[in-house]
Amino acid sequence: MLKTPRAAILLVFAAFGCIVGGHVGAIPVLIKNAQLTDYVFGTAQAFGMLASLVAMLLAGHLSRKFDHRSVILFTLPMCFVALVYALLVQSPAAYFISIVFLGAILSVVDLNMNAEGAVIEIEAKKPIYTMFHASVSYAMAVSTLISSFVSVMTAPLASAILAGVMVTWALYEVHRLVPHRPPHKEEVQRFRDLPLMPLIWVGLTIGFSNACELASIMWAGQLLAELRPDLLEFSGLGMAFFGVCSGTVRLFGDRLRTYFGEINSMIYSLATATFGMIIIGLEPGFLISVLAFALVGGGMAFIFPGLFSLAGRMAPKQRAAAMGFASSVSAGPRFVIPWVLGILAGSYSITVVFGATALFSLLSLLLVYFVLRPMAEAKGASSH
Repeated sequence: MLKTPRAAILLVFAAFGCIVGGHVGAIPVLIKNAQLTDYVFGTAQAFGMLASLVAMLLAGHLSRKFDHRSVILFTLPMCFVALVYALLVQSPAAYFISIVFLGAILSVVDLNMNAEGAVIEIEAKKPIYTMFHASVSYAMAVSTLISSFVSVMTAPLASAILAGVMVTWALYEVHRLVPHRPPHKEEVQRFRDLPLMPLIWVGLTIGFSNACELASIMWAGQLLAELRPDLLEFSGLGMAFFGVCSGTVRLFGDRLRTYFGEINSMIYSLATATFGMIIIGLEPGFLISVLAFALVGGGMAFIFPGLFSLAGRMAPKQRAAAMGFASSVSAGPRFVIPWVLGILAGSYSITVVFGATALFSLLSLLLVYFVLRPMAEAKGASSH
């Protein structure tokens, strides 16, 4: 039996990963059942991302009235309902609605579980935050692999079983262990006082890199299913390797950032992820592609939190406002890129999708190396 709020929230992160994996692993079968074209699939991902971003903004306002515990208890079951609906779709319209619904409600849970995790880390007085994200990665890896297998062998709905167990367990432990905390009353954030141009560059880098990471997650199963239709039940292997490597890097993420430095860690990571995407884009076959997804997962593991941390340090007295502004800027690439990838997949092939993500990932790498690195070094020098 769990004994601490930290363990309960760790379980929420794991349940979140199981929901995402339960859906991602079933995607090749869902596409067949709903008779989706690649263009419609990509467009659905774009609008799912838009719904996610809008929901996250609304969730920020919601957090001023309700504590994280209450929101998690209310919305986590809704995530499971959204997953079940997504696994039952039989038409393009139903799939489109399911992606928007699932993306929106997952964002609300995401924001609140991360916020509660940050509070728990402050109370623990030691860095434990990346452990929560490692939990998501590991759970997603296991859930995706199970989902891809049972979706083919039985039906997509069977993919919801593990998620249902984890959600039920998480709800019980949150209700039992996580205390009520008064909603945080933040002051009005004033963007005009921020270093806007540096934050715009950070936001664009967040947008390009995050869009590449999510594209890898959403298109991996289809690529492997296309490469080996006879191994459809193992199409979740790519995301399994992605998740395991991502989780392992996140477990040691704080140590790596301390050893190599924030910027250097992001440069090495983006180079690794880009290399993995290039390999996949060259269509090397099923096994090599699976292994390449491990490179992508490990490479992308702490780019997102690293960039947000950098945004916060650019305005230490207005960290929330700086992160919010960077997130707003990132919305453009995060909405447009999935739509572009859908067009490329429909016009050419799914391997072209990964060639395109390699280019966007390379762009992120160039932005970090030639723009963010000099700015960080100048800021470090000016602080001495």
